[in-house]
Amino acid sequence: MKIAVLSDIHGEFGKLKMILDQIQGADKLVLLGDLYVGGDFPSACWTLLKTLKIDIQILGNTDEWLLESFDISSLDMHCRQEVLAAKAKLNASVMASLRAADNEKKWRVGKCNIFCIHDFKITKDLSLALIEQRMHDYPADLILCGHTHQPMMLQSKDKILLNPGAVNQGCYALIEIGERVENVSLRRL
Repeated sequence: MKIAVLSDIHGEFGKLKMILDQIQGADKLVLLGDLYVGGDFPSACWTLLKTLKIDIQILGNTDEWLLESFDISSLDMHCRQEVLAAKAKLNASVMASLRAADNEKKWRVGKCNIFCIHDFKITKDLSLALIEQRMHDYPADLILCGHTHQPMMLQSKDKILLNPGAVNQGCYALIEIGERVENVSLRRL
């Protein structure tokens, strides 16, 4: 089974379309959040995404900012402006899909346990040993995350942590799974 993993689209329609053309043979599609805030074409991204079968959709931090329950006054001026601009371009169906999205999701493919989350809380000052320790705290063989916009794969013993990078920077990942993870490919347009 081939799984395409995308994160941090941020309303970048052109790169989203190019990546979707690249992953047409994928069996499953995973979106790790931050879909609409920040780009010029959030509505076009929504229109394109709603035509696809999305197997997993995780709520990102900027997706949460769009929800009525989030107080945008806690954001800096630039982020508030981006949220308001995105909200002006998005319809009620988009908001309903965001409200229905999970903050995290566990699922299984073959014998591979997969955990999806937007922000795995990796910071520049976090040591490799601490990242590996956190990986082993999760009951998953494969941990998929986004948020940092930096493509990254870390394997520690029998676990893999994968960040596909940001679609708005032309990055995505393809994973092939049989009984276990067989191949992981970080891609850039």
